[in-house]
Amino acid sequence: MRVSATLFFQMVERRRPGRPFSAIEIRRESLTTMSVIMIGFCRATARTTRSTTMFYRRKLLLGLLQSIGRPVNKVELQKYLFLVCVDQQKPAYQFIPHRFGCFSFQIDADKRTLTKYGLVSDTDDWRLADNRRYLHLLTPADQKRVTDVATSFKRKCGRALMQHVYRQYPYYAINSEIRDDVLTKAERAAVERARPKPAPARVFTIGYEGRTLEYYLRKLIDNRINLLCDVRKNPLSMKFGFSKKQLKH
Repeated sequence: MRVSATLFFQMVERRRPGRPFSAIEIRRESLTTMSVIMIGFCRATARTTRSTTMFYRRKLLLGLLQSIGRPVNKVELQKYLFLVCVDQQKPAYQFIPHRFGCFSFQIDADKRTLTKYGLVSDTDDWRLADNRRYLHLLTPADQKRVTDVATSFKRKCGRALMQHVYRQYPYYAINSEIRDDVLTKAERAAVERARPKPAPARVFTIGYEGRTLEYYLRKLIDNRINLLCDVRKNPLSMKFGFSKKQLKH
């Protein structure tokens, strides 16, 4: 990497203003200055590399935040991403019916990773840490999905956003703690119709190879499984969500 003499002496002058340098000092300062420049270059390269090599689902999440253009709370982001993913042939995130409707454990896990690498702010809500752009990293179809959701729903939040998702996708409201507060009697009836029907007592087996945690849990919910017995000799897994402690909770 080439550095102009003017830039070099400007940086050296900031380090030792007003003092003349010997030839040895100039050599030493040049090495120090080049080290500073190279460190800055490496950091910038690392940031660029992370944005191009990260999991596609995280690019989708960051592109959605970019398109919405404002901080988003945890519950709202789950709903926005659900609306993006629900029409994908291979959803970037999968969801289960949870306390406040559709929910993905993977989204929460991704926030910890994105915060660690300085891509989102370490706050309770979701907000980008800087002005980097992510939308162009998505496929054209996903760019359209993200843009459509951001345009249609970025000003719809809180109760209104909940109502929309619950009405359009009543299955995901079956375990909601607030459905009685946001839905009418007729809409609550639609939620009950979407609830999986009781089945006779029986024993099932299930594995998790090639499945996400959300897909796995949804299978249990859909089949009305009330008790899960882990029969693995070593109940540990490198796959997110499937170690004993994580699966228990």
